[in-house]
Amino acid sequence: MNNSELLTNEDDLKYLNINNEELKEITIENKTISNSEFNKTNFLNSSSNNLFLEKVIFNNCDLSNFKFNDSNLREVEFNNCKLLGTYINNCHLTKVTINKSVAKYLNMIDSKLKELTINNSNLEESNFYNNELSKTVFNDVNFQRSEFYKTPLTGINLSNCNIDSIKITQESLKGIKVNTIQALDLVKLFDIDIVE
Repeated sequence: MNNSELLTNEDDLKYLNINNEELKEITIENKTISNSEFNKTNFLNSSSNNLFLEKVIFNNCDLSNFKFNDSNLREVEFNNCKLLGTYINNCHLTKVTINKSVAKYLNMIDSKLKELTINNSNLEESNFYNNELSKTVFNDVNFQRSEFYKTPLTGINLSNCNIDSIKITQESLKGIKVNTIQALDLVKLFDIDIVE
């Protein structure tokens, strides 16, 4: 059985170590994958429904346009990955880390994010709609031209992130932590002019 068949059959999987694979356009449904590692694996245009990932590491993988639907990711790492246009809908992410990855055009919708950490990554023009965040950390993330709608950022520190030209609703903005220059830019979103 090849790795594509292995991922798409009905059996749950443990202790996988998949390297340099082309797993494009597959659908993974009703499956648990745990204690596994994917290296230089291409999941381009693939999707999942009711997928449970636990203690899984993705290194240098391409998950562009991957659709995570109704899935649960726990203790998952994405390191140096491409997540262009990745779609995360109605998911639970717990202790997920994204490091040094390109996730432009990411769509995160109706999801619960607990202890999500994103470091040194590009999330330009991403969309965050109706999400719940808890103990989330963004460190040196490029959110340029991203949108936050019904995603409260209370207590989230964005002071070392690029938030140029973001679109954000007032309810999402409440309690956010930013630096002085960012605060002046955010004021402009609400048509407030500062005069001296």
